[in-house]
Amino acid sequence: MGVRGHAFKARHKFGFAYLKKMDTPISAIKLPATSELLKGSWRLYKNRFGVLIGIVLLPFVVTTAGTLFSETLPGGGAAFGGVIIFAGIVLGIISYIAVVYAIKGATGILEAYKLAVPSFFPYLWISALTALTTVGGYALAVVPGLLCSIWFMFAIFAFLIDGRRGFEAMLLSKEYVRGYFWPLVGRLVIFIIIAMIFMLPFSFIGSYLGAA
Repeated sequence: MGVRGHAFKARHKFGFAYLKKMDTPISAIKLPATSELLKGSWRLYKNRFGVLIGIVLLPFVVTTAGTLFSETLPGGGAAFGGVIIFAGIVLGIISYIAVVYAIKGATGILEAYKLAVPSFFPYLWISALTALTTVGGYALAVVPGLLCSIWFMFAIFAFLIDGRRGFEAMLLSKEYVRGYFWPLVGRLVIFIIIAMIFMLPFSFIGSYLGAA
């Protein structure tokens, strides 16, 4: 069955919306305020801190080990280190998927990774489709590119949470956005500003250390 014409209900949990099919049009549901999203996200990370840190720590350790091998081992150490670094990059993608599953309800690190590994290639396929479509939009003009960026920003979650794949996940993402385009844009702008303010001290520290 096609996505268009379906209706969904928002279940606000852990700082973002889970969307479930029902009789209420999605556009009739009010989005949570930015402050509510931030508070919900903080509660999530505070309550699941150990699991989330454990998930993202594995690829960091592997990548760091690969870098050390490349710099310290003689002979073929660089090639061996490169393989380890590549494995760390792959694990980094899998860890992102595992984080979503941990938020969705996976109880531990191992369970989240077990769910994430089979989703790796479908995740890459949806990411590639979304990226190509968005780049194609920007190739036409700025406005089509921005529209594609907003429409398809939830395609990955349509796959990981609702099980939709390929173009169907992109269409479901567009359905999520319908009726909420400008509220989503406003929240994105606020989040970007907050992230820039948060990163500003680190940029100054990096510039200072680089100059020294």
